[in-house]
Amino acid sequence: MPIVVLPKLGLSSSAARRCKHWIKRLDRVDTSQSNGYAFVGAFLTFEATVECPDGTWFLSYIEDSSATRLRGRTVTVFQVRGTELVEVAEWDLDASAGWALKVRDEIAALMQAAAAPDPDALRAERQQILTRLAEINALLGDTADTPAI
Repeated sequence: MPIVVLPKLGLSSSAARRCKHWIKRLDRVDTSQSNGYAFVGAFLTFEATVECPDGTWFLSYIEDSSATRLRGRTVTVFQVRGTELVEVAEWDLDASAGWALKVRDEIAALMQAAAAPDPDALRAERQQILTRLAEINALLGDTADTPAI
């Protein structure tokens, strides 16, 4: 399994103390939820080294705030591809309520599209399997079960 380092927080230590921020492994998106609970997964730590399967998703949330007011939010989605952690999408959101609804459906669509099987890849794999099956049947001298290729 790939080992990746989660992204840096990117905030000074004083900003990190006053700004809400988190990162989590994103297992799925619950589109029945309208807040941060829509993003299902385990919370992790920025800059943590983690071992996870190729295709694993991560979501980070960082508020930009001063001592007195919230100025905005940045939501970023990452995915493990091979041995790299790749930024897939980022949203810079204003301070208005409802940040999760602004990104929830788009993140769910990204995850769903990535999970969908690639028809061309499946056809190529099928062809490889059928070719190998024909080779095995020929070695065994058994042509009765050889599918048409």
